[in-house]
Amino acid sequence: VRQFAARYEDFQAAGVELLRVFPSPLEAMLPYSEGSLQAPYPVLCDPRRRAFDAFGVERRWRGLLSREGWRRSMAASKQVAKPKWSDMLRDGIRGLPADFLVGADGRVEKVHYGQHFSDGLPVAAALEWI
Repeated sequence: VRQFAARYEDFQAAGVELLRVFPSPLEAMLPYSEGSLQAPYPVLCDPRRRAFDAFGVERRWRGLLSREGWRRSMAASKQVAKPKWSDMLRDGIRGLPADFLVGADGRVEKVHYGQHFSDGLPVAAALEWI
């Protein structure tokens, strides 16, 4: 969330609207909507994973075995966001991230399906998509 928020103006300048969806309940996401980590774009909760299932976003335990995933997670925990293990277990740490570029006509133009739990599309790559 923080990385995309830091480059939000670049997305706006390109005419792109951002939206992030997490499989977390509302109380877990409040810091991103009204707290110190507030994002300048909508952050939605999907605890029943309806959007994730509709777009074919996978869940698999082997996604936890990635060294790169754990390296990124540890780096993030040293910064502002300190995820709680109880939240990660509740929200599905075995869930994989996915990023979509949706055109003005509503069609999905580009897709990135993560291979491990922290394999989200880098901001620079998202900007290259547009």
